[in-house]
Amino acid sequence: MKKLSQFSLVMALGLSAVACDDAEHKQKEAMEAKAAADKKIAEANSDANKKIAEANSDANKKIADATADANKKVDEANGAIMKTRADARESYNKKVAEMQKDLADFQVKYEKKKGKVEADKAVAEMNAKIASFRTDLGRIDSATAATIDGVKKDLDASYDLITKSFDDWKKKV
Repeated sequence: MKKLSQFSLVMALGLSAVACDDAEHKQKEAMEAKAAADKKIAEANSDANKKIAEANSDANKKIADATADANKKVDEANGAIMKTRADARESYNKKVAEMQKDLADFQVKYEKKKGKVEADKAVAEMNAKIASFRTDLGRIDSATAATIDGVKKDLDASYDLITKSFDDWKKKV
């Protein structure tokens, strides 16, 4: 029996040593697997961060390009509306200058036919209409691309009324 118990003891110690070695081995394998997984996770995170940085860089470049393109188009549109305003202002100012020249020339004829008082009254009336038109002409400066055509249409109508009034005045002479 002693032999059996010694044998059992040796066997138990042997098995426990094997079991202990096996547990240590499994723990070592688990730690190695965890280290390998941690390494893969770190690599995946690094790759993901690089891709995110590249995507952000690409997005920022696209945003910058789109903004620059939009700003260029805004500048072109602003340039176009400024030119349209300047052209309209110049055209109306020329028309008014011609009308004032005609008015001055015609005033002399009107004075001879109707007298100075009547001529001065008619000229003052025309000058008031022209001054009002010049005030309306200031609307061009605040007109937008969407409103400039309407402003010009209103100014044309106003100018036509002044011209008609002047033509009516000329018929009296």
